[in-house]
Amino acid sequence: MIMIENSKQAKTTNHIFKENIYLNEEEYIKSYLRCICAFKGISKNLAPILYAFSKYVEEYKGEHSEKIIHISGNVIEEVCDMTGLKAARINKALRDIVMAEIFIRVPHKRGIYRVSPFILKRDELHHLEELKVKINFTKGCFEICMGKNEFININ
Repeated sequence: MIMIENSKQAKTTNHIFKENIYLNEEEYIKSYLRCICAFKGISKNLAPILYAFSKYVEEYKGEHSEKIIHISGNVIEEVCDMTGLKAARINKALRDIVMAEIFIRVPHKRGIYRVSPFILKRDELHHLEELKVKINFTKGCFEICMGKNEFININ
């Protein structure tokens, strides 16, 4: 279950209204990840595995702000528990995800991957409802935008 918390301040009364909306894991999140898999040329069956890995994505505030994921044996076991798959299947899926450049190995850092900017952390997934997509079939490119009209090229 995903909890989205919105705080709104009324302009005239200066009261803060808080509203909690409880949602099931929305179908648009799963749909988004299936689309990413399709556009990156990997099986759409990897979407639940990407969703499970999204729990472990972290912000890294270094020279360049980026998302990273540290995949240890414990993370693999937890992803197995979340998906009901065996470790061998998760490891094969991880190889496919790396080959598709969704996760990019960090040289000389075992188990550390940079995460493509279009894969979100679990707590950011509710932003997908505002997703905009541009597809250019003649150039073979796919771009996404979440709210700011700044599109990220995927291919």
